[in-house]
Amino acid sequence: MDRRLKTLASRMVFMVVVISTIRMPLLFLALDVVVRKNFTDAFIDDVRIFARVFADSIETSEIGADRPQLEQHLDSAVLGGRRVFASIQLATEVIPTASGEIDEPTTFEDHFKFGEHGDAVYFISVPLDSTNPMGFIRFGFDEVPIGEQIRQVRQTILYIMAMYFVAVVVLTTTLSSRIVRPI
Repeated sequence: MDRRLKTLASRMVFMVVVISTIRMPLLFLALDVVVRKNFTDAFIDDVRIFARVFADSIETSEIGADRPQLEQHLDSAVLGGRRVFASIQLATEVIPTASGEIDEPTTFEDHFKFGEHGDAVYFISVPLDSTNPMGFIRFGFDEVPIGEQIRQVRQTILYIMAMYFVAVVVLTTTLSSRIVRPI
């Protein structure tokens, strides 16, 4: 057995395993950063675009300050996707949605980063320019689906890297034994 470990073929396999073992975690970390950044940036962009378009739709519609129509408009926003909270803050009143999964937070803070405050909800407020005095639409978006997608991609990356590692070891073992075999 000791003689087998001193062969050129075994040394080649050993070096490939060592190099791959060093390289794999670095590659995983780099891919993880890219995946996380892309998913979270896309989520934040979608959230901000939706909130602004929704505010514009209220401002350009004939709803005005009609509370039942505003509530209906908010309910349709919450029922249509990842939104778990919506309300309109006017000067003297708050118009909440009846369909939200969570209640109005006691202190509403806009989030600027994904996962901020550890509450699994991304809060954003958008000004309503047409109301006098100025009002705000407040939304809460569920961050959990994006976190699950990131975990699934991580798991897929790990599977691919494990398959790559096994393939490299098998290929190196096969080729190294053929290379060192006498003609």
